[in-house]
Amino acid sequence: MTKDNMTVNKDDTICPLCQQQNQCGIAAEHACWCTKVKVPSELTQQVPASLKNNVCICQACIEKFNIDNAQPAK
Repeated sequence: MTKDNMTVNKDDTICPLCQQQNQCGIAAEHACWCTKVKVPSELTQQVPASLKNNVCICQACIEKFNIDNAQPAK
């Protein structure tokens, strides 16, 4: 999905890329999974400007990006 055809959803529980629940628990008592994961800058560049640093990309989108962009073993 590209930024051009993406609906901007300002609900911080929704992943800005796939529009599914992001399962972010940053407001929870214990640290959220999102504080322990490195999100590639190439992936965050796909987030609409109005949502950057305001909503979490879900684990599924991060994992898919990492798999799709993995460097082959030498």
